[in-house]
Amino acid sequence: EKMKLVEMDEKFIHRSINEGFSGGEKKRNEILQMALLGTYLEYIGCNDKTVPRGHWKNKENHKIYCEYLFKKLGYTTMDDCYKISKKVIHNNYGRGLLAHYYNDSPIKLVTSIYPNYNWLIWKFHQVPNDYWKDIKHHKEYMKWLKLELGYTTMDDWYKISQKDIHNNYGRGLLNRYYNGSPIKLVTSIYPNYNWLIW
Repeated sequence: EKMKLVEMDEKFIHRSINEGFSGGEKKRNEILQMALLGTYLEYIGCNDKTVPRGHWKNKENHKIYCEYLFKKLGYTTMDDCYKISKKVIHNNYGRGLLAHYYNDSPIKLVTSIYPNYNWLIWKFHQVPNDYWKDIKHHKEYMKWLKLELGYTTMDDWYKISQKDIHNNYGRGLLNRYYNGSPIKLVTSIYPNYNWLIW
C-alpha cells in the first residue's frame, strides 16, 4: 500500500538497497523507508501524542531513538551522523531527550551514544562555540588535514589555500582565529619550521 503511495514498483522489494536505482527511484525509496518506519511514537508502540513520561530516564531508549532516527534518515555509515542537526531531532520527538540529557547538543548525543567511534568534531553540522578555543584542537585538525590533502613533507604546506581549508570543515577555525589566513594558521601550528613566506 505504501509502495503505491510513492509510485514504486513492488519488484524493488526483492532488490538490494539502491542497486540499479535511478535518482528518482532512490528518492522514492527513501520516502518509502520513512513511511514504513512511521513516527518515533509508532516505532515504540506508543499511542499518545508525546513521548511517555520517564521514557528518557532509561539510557537504552536513547540508543533506540538514535538507531530509529538514523534509519529513518537513510544513514548507512557512521559518517552520515555528521549531518544530524537540532532541527531534525526536534522534528522527530527528540526535543526533550536533547534538552534534558545532552545540553541541547546533537554532537553530545551522538558521541555519547557511540563513544567508541573516532569522531572528528569539526565535521559536524555545527561545531560547539568553545571547541576551537583549545589550541590542541587546532593541531588535531591540521594533523588530519595533512593526511586528507596527501601532504608528506612540511614544504607541501606551501600549497595550502583558503579553499582547501574551507572545503575540509576548517572555515570557522580559519576565520575566527587566523583572520582567514592559511599562512597564519600553518606558521602558528608549526612555529619551529624555517618558513620562507615569500
